[in-house]
Amino acid sequence: MEEIIREVIRGVPRGKVFDSHYVIQELLRREDGTDAYIVFGADYATSARPTLTAHQQIGHLIAGLRDLARRVPDTQSWSMTIHGMPGECALWQRI
Repeated sequence: MEEIIREVIRGVPRGKVFDSHYVIQELLRREDGTDAYIVFGADYATSARPTLTAHQQIGHLIAGLRDLARRVPDTQSWSMTIHGMPGECALWQRI
């Protein structure tokens, strides 16, 4: 999963900001990403909120990619969730 997330982030131009929802949408758009997303999410199937938990874990993976992105401090993004509803999520800058 980390390598696919790396590929998604590499596709963002340096200096541009993106959010976790963007990364998740890109995973779902890509054939290899969709499979990885489902397998990754299955690890959290027993959680009370499996989608939220899996998405939080994706955020943790992004946070670990310090060579590609940094969290924009004191800021949250407002964008569409996978359910088509607006919501907050982490905002990142491609470095």
